[in-house]
Amino acid sequence: MRHITIADGLRLRFPNRSEQFDQGVEIGALAVLMDLGTREFDRWIAQGNLEQARSLAEKLGYRVVEGPVDDGFVHVTLRTGAARPALRLVHTG
Repeated sequence: MRHITIADGLRLRFPNRSEQFDQGVEIGALAVLMDLGTREFDRWIAQGNLEQARSLAEKLGYRVVEGPVDDGFVHVTLRTGAARPALRLVHTG
């Protein structure tokens, strides 16, 4: 059993439920935030949910940016809208 972050400061846990159930709730919470049109948000999710999160995000017009990994969880940021170009300084001369 683990805690699932639903919103900042709100975590749930489901005693006597399987890991698959927890992962389903986690993906469901991400889906709701994307469906609400939240422009950008971040969450810690189970690494096993990363591919499903990417697939869902793509279908709903979001990009997933992976962050640090810790104890089987990955920090992800989901963003909608056009990606900003990555600018970098180039020295010539």
